[in-house]
Amino acid sequence: MIQIEEKIKEDFNHDAQHITGLITIGCGEALGVKYLSQIVSRFSKDNPLVKFEIITANSDTIKNNLDKGILDLGLLVEPVDITKYNFKKMAQKEQWGILTKSDSPLAKKSLIKPQDLINERLLMSNRTMVINEIENWFGKYYQNLNIAAYYNLGYNLVHFIKNDLGIAFCLESIDEIRDLTFVPLEPKLESRSVMVWKKDFILSPAMKKFIQYINDHHI
Repeated sequence: MIQIEEKIKEDFNHDAQHITGLITIGCGEALGVKYLSQIVSRFSKDNPLVKFEIITANSDTIKNNLDKGILDLGLLVEPVDITKYNFKKMAQKEQWGILTKSDSPLAKKSLIKPQDLINERLLMSNRTMVINEIENWFGKYYQNLNIAAYYNLGYNLVHFIKNDLGIAFCLESIDEIRDLTFVPLEPKLESRSVMVWKKDFILSPAMKKFIQYINDHHI
């Protein structure tokens, strides 16, 4: 409560000529962060007295913190329920695939089909809505999968993949890792990033201006 109270005071600390305040954004691990960072950077140069706090978490945690008032904005990764939020979907879509060691036979493939993963140990997202999407993609093969572990964020997966716990079923945004290779799925499975904020919520001057900035720019 103290944290929220201090944040509110800072958010509304402004004068008529200069917008100030703190905007707290929760971000998942997605390509949408790349485009969000460009918007934040341009906005910050135009409004140097506005500060940003960037917090990395999965979509479920971000939604929970939005509802509590800890976060102002959330960058969520579909599939996700956004019915109770105002939102702006990003144009860029992101592919799902596998992340595996570069010397693996699967790394030599151009595309991964469901049957290619039957005998592999897999690391899967622990989000229910994502699991449902993955189950639908695998179809009849899903019941025969060997799931070694579930994860909530992708960055730490690198160590477990390199130490042979399994192959990660993940988004392409975490593929730029030395000695690991990302291979997209066939049939294609894609997700989009969505910027959300609470409906019917009193916005600080900084938030009003930033949301207008988001709406005025193509992302």
